[in-house]
Amino acid sequence: MELNQNTSRDRFRMLTAFAMILFVFALFLGKETVWAPCRNAIRAWSWDVVPATVISSRIDILPGTGEGVFRIDYRYEYEGNVFGSTRYGFFSEDFRRKTQLLEPLLRQYPAKERINCYVDPTSPLEAVIDRGIPPRYWVRGVAVLAGMALGIGLFVYAVRLRLRERRIQRLRFAANRRRS
Repeated sequence: MELNQNTSRDRFRMLTAFAMILFVFALFLGKETVWAPCRNAIRAWSWDVVPATVISSRIDILPGTGEGVFRIDYRYEYEGNVFGSTRYGFFSEDFRRKTQLLEPLLRQYPAKERINCYVDPTSPLEAVIDRGIPPRYWVRGVAVLAGMALGIGLFVYAVRLRLRERRIQRLRFAANRRRS
């Protein structure tokens, strides 16, 4: 009986530990890689639309990778002051690709082009051109939520299994007591 009880306790501890590790990992991964940039993009939906002028745009080739990085520099006027920014969007890996994939973006923003940017009214130094959320971030968010739900589900399963085993032990103990 003691061996069975230790095995049950060890199984509960292992399942609980695995469930908590899975939950915390999914939570941390989601916070750092999905929710923070998405929160910034969503916050920018309420920013002011301001006309801007592209100063320069180019593709820098990263040495040894063959990948290019899209760079843009633009100026805008907000509440009588002139500001500049180099931020295109909140998801920087979108602009680190094969050069051929970045060329349409380069053609879309030639020097001296008039564009709209979005300016944070509480901090006019913060501006962005694209405040959208790429579709893959919705998929990542669902994956993170699934990982968290799996961690919670595994923990609930471990607790229910432990409670069921204790109930069975109490029933066995009560049956043995009646026999004696």
